[in-house]
Amino acid sequence: MLEPEITVLLTEHRIEHLPIFEEIAEKHDVIILEEPYPDLINQVLEGGLDLSKYVELVYTEFSKFLEEQYKILTKLHKSGKIIYASEPYLAQLVKIYKHIERKTLHDALKQDKFLQFVHNIENIVSGKLLEYYDAVSSLDFEKAVKALLNYAKADAYRILIRDLMRASELRNIIRYYTEKGYRKILVEAGLIHVVLVKALSIYFPNKVQVINTKKLLAERCLPDADLKVLEYSHPGYTITFVYLGFLNNYNLRELAARCIIYNMLISKEEKYPTESDPCPHLREEYGILKLVSRLSFDECRKLFEKVMLKMLKGSTESDFVGF
Repeated sequence: MLEPEITVLLTEHRIEHLPIFEEIAEKHDVIILEEPYPDLINQVLEGGLDLSKYVELVYTEFSKFLEEQYKILTKLHKSGKIIYASEPYLAQLVKIYKHIERKTLHDALKQDKFLQFVHNIENIVSGKLLEYYDAVSSLDFEKAVKALLNYAKADAYRILIRDLMRASELRNIIRYYTEKGYRKILVEAGLIHVVLVKALSIYFPNKVQVINTKKLLAERCLPDADLKVLEYSHPGYTITFVYLGFLNNYNLRELAARCIIYNMLISKEEKYPTESDPCPHLREEYGILKLVSRLSFDECRKLFEKVMLKMLKGSTESDFVGF
């Protein structure tokens, strides 16, 4: 039996990462996206479904990224690459959104235990996030730190379940395509999904390699940057990895304090790279991480109180919460 060569591409939904995505995708036979509906993707690629409609159907926050990514996917598709998708947790989440719109969620949950399971997780995580919103808007820094950690712990459990579900589905997809003679498989995944990598490595021992587009982008775009800042100083990722059991011996309260400041300072809008600045998101992130990684808990508190008073005059809490 043909053995697969699996590449997990840890990346971000930022346009500046797409040239690297395209480079690596061209070297593979099958590209499995981090999207919920493979049938809809193929309809878009074949011209049977407008991309704007697809964006609407999957409730994405990264419409500009998808527009640019689908230009690349269309070329890959025409060149003979197989474009597929797998994200079973998100598929259930989209179902929940649709049932809410149709006012049929109550009956759907009674009939579908799996949907109910995902709905229960989302209720818990959403509740913790709302508590964080309330804490931030109350200007109580201690309360905000505690609420952020409670949210991060709940979100880490959601990530664990999401990754295990996806790994199980990917095992079958990869085996199917390998049996069809397609050996080189590319799996797109967000940077946070280390459990997915571990699970796939168990299913396919010695067949999984990992490529991190942020690291490659930094080497090309920010050659003088300290890569350790980008790799190890993101407070939100670090907290999540601690709760997932991959890291330990970290001061979680200090990390949470830094995470709050990071969230307040980082911009949320999608940015297009230019010739003069090919990595606007990464450049901004690096600058902010250099700042927050040096802050003590008390320095974070003082900065929080100072910035929040200004931000609350013209912003809502959702503008600076994005953990």
